[in-house]
Amino acid sequence: MFPQVVSDNSVNHFKFWHDGIHEGMRLGGRLYGHVRSYGMTERLQAYELACDLSQKALDVCVTCAETGSRMGYGVWVSLQSLQQAGAMGQEAISEQATLYS
Repeated sequence: MFPQVVSDNSVNHFKFWHDGIHEGMRLGGRLYGHVRSYGMTERLQAYELACDLSQKALDVCVTCAETGSRMGYGVWVSLQSLQQAGAMGQEAISEQATLYS
C-alpha cells in the first residue's frame, strides 16, 4: 500500500501526550502521529521514508505545506496502526527515521 500525500491545509493539527508531548494531526476520521519533517527540496526523502514505513504494515500519510511555519513535507503514522503493531511498530519508526536523518 502506498502512503497518501495530502495538502497540509486539509488536515487538523493537535498536540497529544504519550510519555511526553507529541505533534498529531487528523485526516478524515484517522489520527496520526508525527514521525519526521523535511524541507521543500527533500520530497524524495520524505516519500521514501513513508514508503518504507508502509511496507511494515503501518498506515502512513505525507503532508505538503507550501507556505507558513510548516513549509515542507511531514511524515505521519496512524496512531491506530501503530498501536496494533505495538513495540515492533515503534522500533520500525525509530529505525527508519534514523536511516533517513
